[in-house]
Amino acid sequence: MNVRRRVLTAGLLFLTALGAAGAGSADAGGLGVPAPRAGLGFGNLDTFAGVRLNWADHGVRRVAGVNVTIWKPGRNNTSTYQGVALALVGHASASTRGLAVGGVGVGGGDLSGIFLGGLGVGGDDISGLCVGGLGVGGDAMSGVFLGGLGVGGDDISGLCVGGLGVGGDSMTGAALTLGYLKGDRLTGLGVGCYSNVKETTGVSIGIFNRARVLKGIQIGLLNHAGNNPRGLRWTPGINAHF
Repeated sequence: MNVRRRVLTAGLLFLTALGAAGAGSADAGGLGVPAPRAGLGFGNLDTFAGVRLNWADHGVRRVAGVNVTIWKPGRNNTSTYQGVALALVGHASASTRGLAVGGVGVGGGDLSGIFLGGLGVGGDDISGLCVGGLGVGGDAMSGVFLGGLGVGGDDISGLCVGGLGVGGDSMTGAALTLGYLKGDRLTGLGVGCYSNVKETTGVSIGIFNRARVLKGIQIGLLNHAGNNPRGLRWTPGINAHF
């Protein structure tokens, strides 16, 4: 019982000190041991290498190593992280390379590595592996993307798996969903209950497959290829155009 109380007391003191360091040094920084910018850091140190512990990041410039935060980040749009970022609430940055885990989510401009978000992951330029409890989204995406409800982006290449839907302007690789698959262009494999892609090059599998321009094969209960001759545009089972 005494051991539990001591551990609890030590934990509360640590969190209190960490919160005070972060709150009182949003602009000024914090404490670095043995050096101001390297080693073990406490508080909102804007530039640091090593293990850094902070209540909430704000105005970070560059962090390399292991970064641990508790609360949601403030304005952090010029920050660069390299290594491991663990956030109880969320992680946001201009650039993150490595591994980032956010209890609620992970977001950033340039994300390269492995990113896990309790609710979601989003960014401008994303490469690597992304897993979002609800979804994953971005502008330019390359890698493997898994979204509980869906995955969406402008330019996607790799593997996308969305529970209810997958969508993108340009998709290259494999797009898999139990629900709705929608996009302007798909090159590769598309699987969904309803596939509605303007231009499909490859294989489309679903209950209903629709394409204005088909260069490949559709497999489903009902298929439509707008560039086929009349009488062959709507077909059950299999449709093809080469």
